[in-house]
Amino acid sequence: MESAYLKLKEALEATPFNTPTVPVVCNVDATAVDDPASIRRTLADQVTGSVRWTESIGYLIDHLHCSQFVEIGPGGVLAGLVSRIRKGTPVIPVSDSATLATAVNALRQPPA
Repeated sequence: MESAYLKLKEALEATPFNTPTVPVVCNVDATAVDDPASIRRTLADQVTGSVRWTESIGYLIDHLHCSQFVEIGPGGVLAGLVSRIRKGTPVIPVSDSATLATAVNALRQPPA
């Protein structure tokens, strides 16, 4: 995995990043990072480090007050994990153009 880490680190160093306007929660530290250097570091560290998924979801809910999630991609593994971490937390799945349209409509609705 070290070679993958080095390749990703090199690619990230060559990629321009702006300071984000929303918090970026990294999975290796389970905290928000807000500067490009930290984002690059934590993205690369995920290749060889332990991912703290449960703590990351907890941080999003407890500290950033996220009340709804969107899972983009096939399957529903992440939605299932969020459900186990915090029962009742809404996760909108997006896996194709039809589910994208459904998600956009759901996100446009005011929170319940």
